[in-house]
Amino acid sequence: MGLDWIVNSKEKLIVATAEGDFTARELHDYLAVIVGANAWSYRQLIDFSQSATALTLDEATELGAHIRMHHAQPDAGPLAVVLPRQQSAPIARVLGIMAVAQRPMRLFDKYEPAAKWLHDITPADTSSAIGPAPGDAPEPPCL
Repeated sequence: MGLDWIVNSKEKLIVATAEGDFTARELHDYLAVIVGANAWSYRQLIDFSQSATALTLDEATELGAHIRMHHAQPDAGPLAVVLPRQQSAPIARVLGIMAVAQRPMRLFDKYEPAAKWLHDITPADTSSAIGPAPGDAPEPPCL
């Protein structure tokens, strides 16, 4: 299955969905498309709730470093991530690296609240928009 995404330039929204197994290559391809389309400032919803991954911890660390490099850009848009109840260690590592980003970011355990939060967020909301939503997925452990 893998990782699929839709870039909506009119709405400045990217929705990525991982189903079944996905690989580090697919995540790198996703990031390349976002950067190449100059869409890093778009709102992003990434749904991992129906997925598993064979990422190694080394691949996760490399991926996290790559993502963190882009987070240094001042125009990084809001990010909502939907996680399965049982996170894999590699995904937890990537999210731990991402958690230091100065961008609005929240973790959820269901798609609908993530989509609503992302739809409702405005630039003025960014100072209080980092971290898990109340009652949603816990912060990933630092590995």
